[in-house]
Amino acid sequence: MPSRKSEFEGVLDVGLIVIAHFENPARTYASDFLKEVLEVKRRCIIPLSTYLGAYIIMARYLRID
Repeated sequence: MPSRKSEFEGVLDVGLIVIAHFENPARTYASDFLKEVLEVKRRCIIPLSTYLGAYIIMARYLRID
């Protein structure tokens, strides 16, 4: 954990969100990590462009519903 409350552990990327949404060997790890970030157990930044990029990759290229 960071030493001060204003510090962040990192910035989430498109790949983690995409991997968490379809069957693959890393899905469990990615889902658990994303859940910790969304529950604020880990202090990470998720830019809005990450969500948009993940949506484009899943819809256009992977054809995930």
